[in-house]
Amino acid sequence: MLDLLLRATIESAVLVAAIWCVNRALPRLTPAARATLWWCAAAKFVVALTWWHPIPLPVLPVPESGMNAALHKAAAIEPAAGTTVVAAGAEIVVPARNSWRLWLLSGWVLGVGATLVPATRRWRRARRALGDSRPASPETLTVAAELAARLRLRKAPHVRMSLEIPTPLVMGLRDPIVLLPAQRFNALSAEQQRMALCHELQHLKRGDLWLGSVPALAERLFFFHPLAHFAAREYVFWRESACDTSVLQTLNVPPHEYGRLLLDLGVSKRPASFAAAAAPWSFTNLKRRILMLGCSSTPSTSLRVLTGCALLAAFTALLPLQLAARRAAVPQAIGPTVEDGTATQAREVEPELPGLVEGAREVEPEEFQPIDQRPGQLNYVLFTDGNEITMSGSSSDVEHARTVRRSTEPMLWFRFDGREYVVRDPALLRQVQTTWAGVMALGNDQGKLGAEQGALGARQGALGASQGEIGAEQGRIGARQAEIAARQAALAAREWTASTAAERDALTLSRRQIEQQLQALDRDMRGLDVKMREFERPMQELSVQMDALSSRMRLLDGGMQEATTKAEADMRALIERAISSGAAERIR
Repeated sequence: MLDLLLRATIESAVLVAAIWCVNRALPRLTPAARATLWWCAAAKFVVALTWWHPIPLPVLPVPESGMNAALHKAAAIEPAAGTTVVAAGAEIVVPARNSWRLWLLSGWVLGVGATLVPATRRWRRARRALGDSRPASPETLTVAAELAARLRLRKAPHVRMSLEIPTPLVMGLRDPIVLLPAQRFNALSAEQQRMALCHELQHLKRGDLWLGSVPALAERLFFFHPLAHFAAREYVFWRESACDTSVLQTLNVPPHEYGRLLLDLGVSKRPASFAAAAAPWSFTNLKRRILMLGCSSTPSTSLRVLTGCALLAAFTALLPLQLAARRAAVPQAIGPTVEDGTATQAREVEPELPGLVEGAREVEPEEFQPIDQRPGQLNYVLFTDGNEITMSGSSSDVEHARTVRRSTEPMLWFRFDGREYVVRDPALLRQVQTTWAGVMALGNDQGKLGAEQGALGARQGALGASQGEIGAEQGRIGARQAEIAARQAALAAREWTASTAAERDALTLSRRQIEQQLQALDRDMRGLDVKMREFERPMQELSVQMDALSSRMRLLDGGMQEATTKAEADMRALIERAISSGAAERIR
């Protein structure tokens, strides 16, 4: 489960970054298209976690027989705790217990449960407000029925008034209900009431209550992932902005009048998971929605094409795909021609064995059985002191070899040309170990180099965490600046409409104080920019060091392939000599 959670975390983060880039590259995308893109980003978290088996894409080259194939086969073995498995010379230590995985999984389950507590509390408050509500006035019901018919809804929803909610909202999956704040809604003009009702009915037309449950679920399951919360918030914002645009088009009202409605509704907390509210949940959100009202325009043909391509790519990215190796080509002998006496030739054909190569997934032993019986095929298992295993074959070969082993004695079991042999000669066993000594030494070098890369990665992660803290502080200052700017705009508007000089002077003084606060926040923001730049040079130096280590690792990889190829050839020659000399005892 932890592996699935890690894969979902990485794949979803990549999609969130890609959709963010698309939104930046196409600034004229409609709010409805942006809402759909961000919904796909949030849905990826849920799909990647619940879709257990990725769809393989056979685009990678066919893996060579040797070190990597042996490692994949050894990974499918489940030896006893404390056993050391060596696959084709590469040593893998199996831990005695995996208690840390259990602790991580338990922490994740507890975290998901903790996130459900506030969600359940908000849902209960909403249900309590609905229970204490009363039916709306006949005039409001008439307007709601007219708008529902205009939007071609199947039926007009129930409309009720409540004293316990601060903003209009629609809730209920099976039987939606529009819940209106009694005092604030009655204080609106008739046209504003009409716009507020139209906004809520737009949610029903778009199916936002059902769609919104997916980002809400992603936030609960990935409570630790900031990008999951970011994608869910962006989806909610663009969903509301899409409804705002639809209201302007449906009622043909000027953007500034609708903006006045948003200002009158004010800022309220985010509603429950299965509800959609019209009012923004922060001053920054309010400012963005008001700015978006002036950006609505008829999309061009090219923009429609780009939008369709972006949406198609986003929905395709929801599928959990896995890059897999192409099917291996099995050499088959054509046979000698009697007329000219030429030697036997071989040709490459596609094997008729479905599932022979499927990425890094271990295929069941019975699927490998036809290949094990190919002429010239060599599978072997070497048992040495200390419960070490060197093998080239499948997990069933290891289990079968254990049945002919005497206690913990060193032993070599192998199958060659369909026959099984056992070697117990100590001198021959030492030669086998010597054959793989060079491969093991290179493997140790790779392990040390990997440890150095891990240490550099940890230092990069620490610097990145510090940058993230500074970025979060910059975000908080930015939100504070937006909030103060909104207050400054409101004071400026009141200053122009002040009836007395004393009132105007007082408003001017307040506005200047706010300007001083903004200047102080600007200084803080510049100071954080300086700190952020201080991390750039150390991060670049670590990147240079990491590139150097990567170059060394590539050289070791090349040496490992050569050493593995030579060791396999020497191993085959050694086994053939053991068979011809009689040192290998045939058991089947």
